[in-house]
Amino acid sequence: MPKLFVSKPAAHAVYAVRAVHRAVINKQVDAHARLPMGMGRVACAVLATSALWLGVAQAATSSVDRSDASAGAGGTIQSAAHGAGPVKVAGKVATQASGKSPFDRAFPFEGEPPALHYRVSYVGADGPHTLEVWRDGQSRLRRRTDDALDSYVVRDDQDPGEYQMVVVDYRKRITTRIDRNNLIRLGHFSGWFDLAHGLRHPVGDYRLNASHAPEGAPAPIGACHWYALAQSADTHRICWSDHDRLPLMIWSEHTGLVWRVTAVDRGPIPHDTFEMHDAGFVRNDANSDMEGD
Repeated sequence: MPKLFVSKPAAHAVYAVRAVHRAVINKQVDAHARLPMGMGRVACAVLATSALWLGVAQAATSSVDRSDASAGAGGTIQSAAHGAGPVKVAGKVATQASGKSPFDRAFPFEGEPPALHYRVSYVGADGPHTLEVWRDGQSRLRRRTDDALDSYVVRDDQDPGEYQMVVVDYRKRITTRIDRNNLIRLGHFSGWFDLAHGLRHPVGDYRLNASHAPEGAPAPIGACHWYALAQSADTHRICWSDHDRLPLMIWSEHTGLVWRVTAVDRGPIPHDTFEMHDAGFVRNDANSDMEGD
């Protein structure tokens, strides 16, 4: 089969399109991903959400398998998933015995409300932001940041590990469609849990312990279990709601309050919530543009 050659102008056009997609996606992901490790920042190094959501501290991603990433973490955690008291965790041994890492045992998604709508205030590297999230079970998400960006995420029925995302930038009037595989190609490694629950699985060694509310922290909106997630040079206190499967508050030992849920609604989600309003916007299909690259 003959080789295909791409002219320099055509190649530059492809790179330009890729740059546009990267800029739009990075802005959306960073807006949702600038929070602490265990939260979810997806920037290229990792929404880790922007960890608490596509949000504050950016976690470095690596090829380390997540089941091994917790090996050697050790420590004592409150196993909320099993309703037990403090459980001694021996890193990989505990992970293999239960089939779950200490992180997954402390922050499970099983038993979450079938529908959830919540609002968050968080602090990113560029200042305070607001985030509004609609979580339709394990199938659909909508996340709105500062009334400027919307991301609509639909999970793949055939492969729950995959999803399609549509990013709507209201200020630039651009809509971009992209799937998880291509997000990974752009350097974003957020899974469904990260996007839906406001916490990103930590990459690399970490320590997770049962903890308590930090001194000076405001009262959370509801009941929760407190955990201390230590990684690298910082420790984040996470107030995890067993009822909503959501971090109600995250507190950094270095910077203080970085994430706080301010309102929760467990009622049915209105049908028009997932309707996009992008009439007249420039529409980009990053999947098509990146196909064959």
